[in-house]
Amino acid sequence: MKFLLGILLFFSWFSNAQSHAYFLSEFTGNSSVLGNIRSMAYDDSGFLWVAGQASEVVWGMFTDRGAILQRSDGEDFHNIPVPDFGLSIEHISQIAVMDNGNFYLRCVSKDGIIFLVLDPETVKFELVIFPESINKKEPNFSNVFQYGGRNYILVKNKSHIVLYELKGTIAEKITVLEGSENLSVNLGADFIPYDKVFMVGFISQGVYFYNWNGTIVQNPAQLFFETNIRPLAWITGKWHFHGDEIFTLDYSPVLYRFSEEKEKIIKLFDFSSKIGWRDFWFWNDGKGRLLLALNKGADLEMYEITENGMELINTLDSQNISQKSIIYSEDVDQNVWIGNPGFNLSYYWFSPGDVKRYLLSMSMRSLYPLGENKILASTEFSGWYEIDLEKNTVKPYKTFKNKEEFPLNYTRNIIAASDSTSVWTNYRYGIAKVDLKTHQYERWEGLPVESLERWNDSTLVYGTMNLGLMAFNTITKTHKSLLKNDSLCILAIATTENRIFAATDKGLLIYDGQTETGRIYKTSKEAEDNYFSTILKKEDGSFLLGTKSGKVFHIDPQTKNFDLLYEDGLKAPVASLIFYGDKLSINTFSGIISLDLKTGKTERYSTLNGFSSNEMNRYSALATKNGLLIGTVNGLNYFQPEEISTFESTCKMLPLALTFFDENKRELITVRDRKKLKNRSKIVLPANNRFFQLNFGMGTCFSPGGANFKYRLDDNPWIQLTQGRHVRFESLAPGTYQLEVAAFYFSGKEIAESLKFQVVAKEFFLQTLGFKLLGFLFLLALISAYYFNRIRKIKKEQALRTSISSDLHDEVGGLLTGISMRAEIMETTELPEAMQKDFAKAMAISSKEAVQAMRDVVWSIDTRKDDWESLLFRLREYGNLLFEDINIDFTLESKGAIPKTLSQKSKQSVYLICKEALNNAAKHASTTKVGLECEFLRTQIKITITDNGTGIKTGEVSGQGLKNMRMRAEKIKAGFEIISSELGTRIILILK
Repeated sequence: MKFLLGILLFFSWFSNAQSHAYFLSEFTGNSSVLGNIRSMAYDDSGFLWVAGQASEVVWGMFTDRGAILQRSDGEDFHNIPVPDFGLSIEHISQIAVMDNGNFYLRCVSKDGIIFLVLDPETVKFELVIFPESINKKEPNFSNVFQYGGRNYILVKNKSHIVLYELKGTIAEKITVLEGSENLSVNLGADFIPYDKVFMVGFISQGVYFYNWNGTIVQNPAQLFFETNIRPLAWITGKWHFHGDEIFTLDYSPVLYRFSEEKEKIIKLFDFSSKIGWRDFWFWNDGKGRLLLALNKGADLEMYEITENGMELINTLDSQNISQKSIIYSEDVDQNVWIGNPGFNLSYYWFSPGDVKRYLLSMSMRSLYPLGENKILASTEFSGWYEIDLEKNTVKPYKTFKNKEEFPLNYTRNIIAASDSTSVWTNYRYGIAKVDLKTHQYERWEGLPVESLERWNDSTLVYGTMNLGLMAFNTITKTHKSLLKNDSLCILAIATTENRIFAATDKGLLIYDGQTETGRIYKTSKEAEDNYFSTILKKEDGSFLLGTKSGKVFHIDPQTKNFDLLYEDGLKAPVASLIFYGDKLSINTFSGIISLDLKTGKTERYSTLNGFSSNEMNRYSALATKNGLLIGTVNGLNYFQPEEISTFESTCKMLPLALTFFDENKRELITVRDRKKLKNRSKIVLPANNRFFQLNFGMGTCFSPGGANFKYRLDDNPWIQLTQGRHVRFESLAPGTYQLEVAAFYFSGKEIAESLKFQVVAKEFFLQTLGFKLLGFLFLLALISAYYFNRIRKIKKEQALRTSISSDLHDEVGGLLTGISMRAEIMETTELPEAMQKDFAKAMAISSKEAVQAMRDVVWSIDTRKDDWESLLFRLREYGNLLFEDINIDFTLESKGAIPKTLSQKSKQSVYLICKEALNNAAKHASTTKVGLECEFLRTQIKITITDNGTGIKTGEVSGQGLKNMRMRAEKIKAGFEIISSELGTRIILILK
């Protein structure tokens, strides 16, 4: 079970102001392990350590499970594994705190006893080494005795008892006790040192005095010869008191001390008559005060022992405490731990004594003064009580109907009647009148009353939940509806002579008694700012209104203007308002705010200042001459505001463990050495596992108010921690962060200095800046290579186009030159008519060829025509033009999906190859039919030119035209094949 400092579990049922302890929680380990507590101690950081024996319940019986050592982090207790050093340790019977902050642990097993030194910060255990061989298989070790910064231990080694001083992990032999052959050492043996002698007590064997050489100075018979103590009495407890070592004998409630001057035991205090048969405990708190705890059945009374005797300081709920319980505290004014035989650990926190609390565990409502020091208090479900503030007594105020006891519950207001011996009040279903002398009451049923107030001598007005505003005539005892409204919850009422002012959940309702009309007034458009939960009438006739949103407004009834007087940062709903001198007490659902009306200064009070709860109740506030009474959901608080102490936190935020992935070990490791963690400000997480968890705790913390733990990365908003006291990241995004972990009170005030770590989450090399730079350089290289390759291609294309242009220019130029020469001859020479016709015909043919050649040149260098469709169109156009006048049937077909792209080089070569093949067919094949088929396959393009002519004759295969065709095919790495017979010719061009 968690040690819930963050939640106040008030299981105290006290009815007087002497009791101011909060029983916060019980700790029983985890769900399967119960701790039989033997010893407790705080370390230097303020963490409580608990040692004992772990048990579990099997078939309703406790079964031992070995030693248990646990440390609190302020909320949870965590098991700390204890090495056995070769022995199976059954339990740890003692934790002794050394001057340097380390612990001595007395560990018990079936095979004997060992002593360990534990560093609570590093959680490192070391075995105490003795200078000689000791038989550990016998129970022959005492506890560790601590005096003046030195640590002693008694050991029965072989036949004699030896006194050792423990110095860290080394036991140094001091002396051997004379005559100790027949004496035995065990857990009950005690040792008390003095300047010249020391005293040793043995169970059932008496008390002996030795000098520091180990010689007996007095034996039991000599020591008790002149006293009433039996000779074999033994020491059953020892403590410090005003510089003396005092002790008890035979479990009696008598305190003794030894006088070195008189060399005898002297009785210091005898509490036998005051304690009687009850269980009792003497103990010292961390400040050295001697305390006495006395079990009175239902209560545990705690006294401080002074020179004058016993002085009561606290009373606790006993929680089944018995003589075997362990009581431990560093400061009894603040808290107490009690380890019970029922295998649990209870924690009590003592509130400051500035606030007296009554009727704890009851929800308070109306308060009515019965006199200067007496109060009538109504509770929600437990009836009425009479409280004497001077005598600090509480007794039930029983009410009767027809002489039969009948408690009044759900009372919201108590109002004085016209006669001084009665009061008007409300109950669940109407109005009641109570005679304060006889406690008899009458009731008149009506509607459920939510709020009640006097309007005039004969009229009470009351508000309802969604049933309107009502009036009750105290003379005729009749109910009357003043204003019907099925949407208003009327939560509080104040009156003037002619008007009623009602705080509702929809705004301020003002009812005019003369016109018998009502109107709602609102502060703003915000719904929560118009949810008025309480109203207070000022002496000047104006009003204060508290809202659900934590605001207090002032309203002038004449102008109807709202002025904001106070706004709560926590937005805590206002339960009630009350003046006390120059201050206004604003009682909210999250503490009490004291507002100085002159300076505007505010201060919030809560459970940290001794109040029984942080949640105040509506209708539950009363001012007296001597102080304020404020009711809560958990009892009534009586205090003087000027005497409330300011709570100062002693808490410290401390790292307890850090879990992360170790790159060298290739595994998750946990560092629990707090010395290393305190000096660590940086956490580096490898790229392949960016998991880490930081466990933290609150040391030296005595606050019961709890804490809200939050964390943030950098300056991002705080994130609430809901699962224990740890921050955990499964896979933190790469980057460098400032991790901050802090604790806050419910009010938002930071409790202690926050924890801060720089967290560096590495990224994979692929995500690093270096890799990105390499990638950029690689991309730049690719772009450069592409660019230069493109330039190369452009240059090649330009060269190719220049070559084509040059070649064709020569061809076209030659044709034009021939035309020009013939034209000039025809112009200058008289030629025969037949020759002129031949010249004209030749010129026409040359012109036609020149035009065609020029068109081919233009088409070949036009990049817009670099595609297969343009090529096929050009071949179809050329074939139709070539064969139309020579009576040869020409067809061009394509199969498959036509690609969109075609390089200029391939386009030119394919065109010239096909053109040459078509020309050969037209001139030499003696064909009647020519076909061109272009088949676009997935991995290649196949072009076939066929004719049905006479075939290629021998000797023509090696002609210049066919050679050019083959050469052009090789330039574009295309397959080229000619198949010819007397049935025709087939030319095949295959492009990959």
